[in-house]
Amino acid sequence: MTIPASALRAGMNEIVFQFERVAPVAGIRMGSSYMISRDGPQSPVNLVVRSAGSEVGDFAHIYVNGADVSPNERGYNIVVINAQTGAVETSAVFDTFESESESARLARYIAAIPQGKIVAVAVRDEASRSLTQEAVDALRSIGATEDLRERWRWSHALIGAKGAAPGSVWEAAFETLPAQLVVGVGAMEPNVAAAMEWMKIEAK
Repeated sequence: MTIPASALRAGMNEIVFQFERVAPVAGIRMGSSYMISRDGPQSPVNLVVRSAGSEVGDFAHIYVNGADVSPNERGYNIVVINAQTGAVETSAVFDTFESESESARLARYIAAIPQGKIVAVAVRDEASRSLTQEAVDALRSIGATEDLRERWRWSHALIGAKGAAPGSVWEAAFETLPAQLVVGVGAMEPNVAAAMEWMKIEAK
């Protein structure tokens, strides 16, 4: 769109969009950005994973078609998704700050996930203090490469699949920033009015 220069003012300008109806995110697919790994499944759902360490937000959100299904508690929050139907099959949290027994429980949980299932992971607050090699190896079995040991209060987000090769999936980890990953539509509400890939505003 082109906005007349007379409509703009010095400083901050606000543009308000109004829509007559909204659409369920579950019925929307955009582009071809649904691959989970280089040689693994495509996601049948839109996914957003957001992780933040204590100092940069303190949250762990996992949105499936705009609905947050994460336990959103301290440590590793994990959601398992059916790669054919998109159904959320299980969700759990593992407080790998608190104790090494939580790392062992995380490893057992991931080991029990069937091959090919989509696995979304988000760390909240702090997850490094009691993280063990066993837990790190389990995360690698869903495609992770990051190792949070000695990374105090780092953010860590992952969208992987059981059996995916390490480094072949979506992953981000940061010390001083939240980590966010998007597969498909980056919606954090179950219904949306519009999707915009980009917008350029010029005054003429």
